[in-house]
Amino acid sequence: MVKENTLHFVLALIALLLSVIPLLLPKELLPYVLMFCPVLFFAILAGMLTTPVYGFLVGALAPLIAWALRGTPAFLPDVLAEMISCAAAGVMAGICYQLFIFPFGAAVASVLLSRIVLGVAKVILCLILKMSYKFTDYLYEAMVSVWPGILACLILIPLLLMYLKKRGAVKVLHRKLDLSR
Repeated sequence: MVKENTLHFVLALIALLLSVIPLLLPKELLPYVLMFCPVLFFAILAGMLTTPVYGFLVGALAPLIAWALRGTPAFLPDVLAEMISCAAAGVMAGICYQLFIFPFGAAVASVLLSRIVLGVAKVILCLILKMSYKFTDYLYEAMVSVWPGILACLILIPLLLMYLKKRGAVKVLHRKLDLSR
């Protein structure tokens, strides 16, 4: 039990580092990095490989750490909305994967929830801040500009988890769950 919790913690830290490091690249490269949604990808992966709590923490802390290290002034509404949506995706991935043991379904549910929560959080924050936020802005920000990241989440995460399951690594990560269904 202690070894499993330590392994989950270490995997969550690795996912957190792998999601923060690309966000610290120079400003010229940042639009290309954001296109691949590293925080969303690693929050979903952490949620599935460890627990929903670690998925939540990776999704919530990665944008905050990157914002603090970069020193960019615009925390509201962009960074906070991203924190909320990626944290929701990490939780959803962990819960769906532990309940259904179907990585593709968990990835789809997580990505959909993340994109919906991003829009809702952004609308609420823009209303509070008395800023304008159009539906076309939401579509571009949540779907069009990040389609490679969405595809990566929907294709690479299930493939990685199926590979790990085939190699027996998932049983090591989730010993207390009955994954032999």
